[in-house]
Amino acid sequence: MQAMMKMPMPMSGAMNGLPMQAMMPMMPMMMCTMTMKMSAGKTECEFKPAQGMDKADFQGSCEMIEMMVQAGMPLAFQAGNMCMIGVSAASPAGTPMMMPMMMAVMPSMMCTVKFDKKPDMMLCQMAPGQGMNMDAFNGCCKLMEKMMQLGMPMMVTCNGSPVMSCTV
Repeated sequence: MQAMMKMPMPMSGAMNGLPMQAMMPMMPMMMCTMTMKMSAGKTECEFKPAQGMDKADFQGSCEMIEMMVQAGMPLAFQAGNMCMIGVSAASPAGTPMMMPMMMAVMPSMMCTVKFDKKPDMMLCQMAPGQGMNMDAFNGCCKLMEKMMQLGMPMMVTCNGSPVMSCTV
């Protein structure tokens, strides 16, 4: 019994205890800037490649996000402990595919997303999800924008995999 207790922990178990930031360097990540514009009934987010980021890589990331969402995979915008889960406006209403366990403990808002790609940026239109209050949706968007203005990056994950890290 004592010999078992002295065995080193497997690497996967050790990784689970590390903060999220420690795992990030191992994952492909696109850095971009994002500005939010709120209007009646929707919020528009403009994603642009950050300084030093390759435009072709940025376009590739945007296309991948769009394809994943069109295929029914949920997209999560996460800043601090706030999470907005977006599903394609074209996908059937209902619960998106299972999100990672950590999402369940965060306050989350459901929204629909629609993409419009341009040569040097991607426009993402978000609207409140089914049964979601417009005021609550706007409040959530304003809070995320404020968090980014204060230097907190927003992580965009698709089906649980980090895809982009955005700052204002």
